[in-house]
Amino acid sequence: MLPARDANLDSEAAVGIVQRLRPVQVLLVSRDPRFASMATFLLSRHGFDVVRTRTIPGPGELRAAREPVVVDLDSFPGAAAQLAERESPTLLVSERPRGGRLGAHRVLSKWGPFDRFVEELEALSAETAVAAVAHV
Repeated sequence: MLPARDANLDSEAAVGIVQRLRPVQVLLVSRDPRFASMATFLLSRHGFDVVRTRTIPGPGELRAAREPVVVDLDSFPGAAAQLAERESPTLLVSERPRGGRLGAHRVLSKWGPFDRFVEELEALSAETAVAAVAHV
């Protein structure tokens, strides 16, 4: 016999209950060693598989990447033009996040609350999963 369904359990809460079979891979693009080390350590503790690079991928590689990408705009001030064409999830960080958005991409404070950073990456990874299922 199945347990009774809890009417108070909404779909967002139910999503949090499901465990990942594989960690979400995140591409972290930064030349700032302090930020890259801190973000890698903290994201790993939250179950992300972090791949770090000190060079920004080319426009074709960025468009093709399916995993969430985190770009440190302070390390790559000219990256805005490349990122404007990227449709896949991208989270931008900066010491001076003006306006909170760059086109369709969220811009967070580089040294802001880490919980917010994790929440944004969780949302981006969910968007990626939905898009991958839609393309099947």
